[in-house]
Amino acid sequence: MADDDLMAQAVSGLEIAIIVLDHEGIVLQSNPAACALLGYHTGQLTGERISALLPDHDSDSLDSRIVPPATSVKLGAVSARHRDGRQIDVAVHITAWQETDAPARHTLVLREITGELARDRERSAELLRARNAIRGAHIGVFEFDVVTKQAYVSEIWRELMGLSQDEAVDVQEEWRSRVHPDDREAADEPMRRLAHNLDSRSVSEYRLYSRDRSALRWFRSDIAVAERDADGNPTRIIGAQKDVTDRKEVEIALREIAQQFQSAFDHAPIGKAILDPDGRLLRVNAAIATLLGHAVEDLEGQPFSAILHPEEIDAGMADMRGVREGRRPTQRTERRLLHRTGSVIWADVDLAAVRNDKGAVVEIILQVVDATEQHRLQELKSEFVATVSHELRTPLTSIQGALKLFNAHTADRDLSAPERRLLEIAQQNCDRLALLVSDILDFEKFSKGDLELEIEAQDLRPLVETAVVDIRHMTGPRDVTVATRLPEAALRAPVDRTRFAQLMDNLLSNAAKFSDRGSQVEVTLDRDGDRARVVVRNRGKGIPAEFREAIFTPFAQAAPSLTREHGGTGLGLSICRQIVENLGGEIGFDSTPDAFTDFWFTLPLAESGQ
Repeated sequence: MADDDLMAQAVSGLEIAIIVLDHEGIVLQSNPAACALLGYHTGQLTGERISALLPDHDSDSLDSRIVPPATSVKLGAVSARHRDGRQIDVAVHITAWQETDAPARHTLVLREITGELARDRERSAELLRARNAIRGAHIGVFEFDVVTKQAYVSEIWRELMGLSQDEAVDVQEEWRSRVHPDDREAADEPMRRLAHNLDSRSVSEYRLYSRDRSALRWFRSDIAVAERDADGNPTRIIGAQKDVTDRKEVEIALREIAQQFQSAFDHAPIGKAILDPDGRLLRVNAAIATLLGHAVEDLEGQPFSAILHPEEIDAGMADMRGVREGRRPTQRTERRLLHRTGSVIWADVDLAAVRNDKGAVVEIILQVVDATEQHRLQELKSEFVATVSHELRTPLTSIQGALKLFNAHTADRDLSAPERRLLEIAQQNCDRLALLVSDILDFEKFSKGDLELEIEAQDLRPLVETAVVDIRHMTGPRDVTVATRLPEAALRAPVDRTRFAQLMDNLLSNAAKFSDRGSQVEVTLDRDGDRARVVVRNRGKGIPAEFREAIFTPFAQAAPSLTREHGGTGLGLSICRQIVENLGGEIGFDSTPDAFTDFWFTLPLAESGQ
């Protein structure tokens, strides 16, 4: 017993788990480390059968693992039962020994490997996933021994190269012979840099011929140092090779498109620029630089406001914000730009936003067309028209007065029917000419911004009713009636009474002139959110499709035959748009051929208290 006590004392001080078994597999001794490993207090393992601790083993099975003349053996992962019932993985080292004239005994050294096995399983799973990913992505793997110059390749690498799996071939020489001559230096450079210890990883892209040299495909190689010698020099290099032809062809196509765009941008005869979302000029072409008297590099980096005339900055920046914030997809306006010398340049300015797939603005496209000469000619034309109109107004007023006076003096005289008809025609044509002159003068005033509006919050209902009454002289001859639908409550909007009446007169007279005989014109006034909405509907042929885009353009006429039949200057709707926009509203139309046409406009409602 003295020897056993001495052994027990020696074993108890060790930090490794040790269990001593008798020949029947019963625990004779165990140290604290073994008890702790299996969830027992010190000394509690004594008397336990090993089969209770290692469920898959007993004394005979453990002894059978030792093959003479060896006296010990290492077991791999063995399942042990913890006192709380859970299974833990342990590695077991078994040693058989025997005292003189005594039964055989076994000493077991246990080491928990649960964590190690879990890590091994995770590594195995990762390797399997990587292997599947490589195979799924069709990536060929290769290894190069720097010392022996021997190359080893995977099955997929051979597939990529068109080689059978059992084909005896120098794979390195085969690869080199396939590289396009223009790409050999680029293809060899990564391996050279790694072999000379200049990099630890390198990537290259190159073209390879198919085995029959009938086609070229793009490949990408990604190589890295796997092992180094004691001096730090690479001894083994591994890499992956993938066919990237599809991606490369897309890149090449995109590059060609970008080059074409760049060429078109740089050499465009009209001014073009690309702005960032904040309105800074990122790129400008020669045309816009020449127009503004600057060098290209002087403009790039400048804010958009730098090229605007000081009086146009607020409106121009508002245009840009409207496009950027999505209130409108594009914006076209006439703006004054500033030449380097300080002179004014009139230009047609277009702005459009470029958005990414999330809808965020990444760039703003600016296009500028010099309109200085057109603007000068337009001013000359406007001055001429205004001068002629003013010169016509004085004699026309005299003629109108004379005709009215003559009609008054002859009202009770017995004139013949032809004479009376002649006077009526003279009066109608004189009134028509007066309306033409009035429209032209109004249009010119609106165009120049010289027309002053006397805006005051008004209830629109009586204004609409008055306009309907005033237009009845035009509806009678065509047997057209006018119906109104007005709200019960007041709809107040800031308007100029005179210009509102002119607006309604133009819309109602057009509706009457182009209505089917015997039909009805409908006038509706209602509330649309924070706006008042007026709709004038007539029934007739509708608006020709080819005329719709130009309908609000000055002097626009649907057809000469209609002009002769119904008269008009072609300025009425243009003036309507000017009036509505100056009142802060919008105007538009909807037309169905041979059915009805709606002309509508909206005006912002007056704030409470106005």
